[in-house]
Amino acid sequence: MTRDATVSTHDDRGGGAVSLARVRALTVIGVLALVAVITVVWAIVTDDQTGTTAAGCNTVSTKIPEPKQVKVRVYNGTDEAGLAQKVQKALKQRGFQVIAVGNDPQGEPVTQTAQIRYGPTGAGAAQLLQATVQGSVIVDDAREDNSVDVVLGIAYKDLTKAEDIPAALESLEPLQPSASPGVC
Repeated sequence: MTRDATVSTHDDRGGGAVSLARVRALTVIGVLALVAVITVVWAIVTDDQTGTTAAGCNTVSTKIPEPKQVKVRVYNGTDEAGLAQKVQKALKQRGFQVIAVGNDPQGEPVTQTAQIRYGPTGAGAAQLLQATVQGSVIVDDAREDNSVDVVLGIAYKDLTKAEDIPAALESLEPLQPSASPGVC
């Protein structure tokens, strides 16, 4: 035998009594909605947008590092023999970590002074190298590590004087590197 309990109040439609089951259901829904609102408000208030990133996501690093923290590959994008070796020596004298020297693996002639190729985690290093190789252009190739490639072009003459680099850094536009497609 089932017992159908009713509450003696009437609903707004002018009908009969409201069942106890309906009152319980509305109470549960109300409590769940209140918990959801409190959770969302708490999450918004306590989130400071800092902390760890999702696994596999690249973070954007626009802080300008010291040269000794920058891993750079120097590539020759011209027909001039020995150009990458010459620039590699000059960059090492300025404290950069040169990890490779050679001809541009992409094999395309570079018509600018140089191309600075980097990914999101090497954005600050790319700007330091852009200031060091005056007239160079930035190319975000979305690589996953923090290394930077300097690909010397036919308009290359010499590195920026060391004392002029701080002013060159100030004149650069801030980078907005893209994240690797499909990673985050």
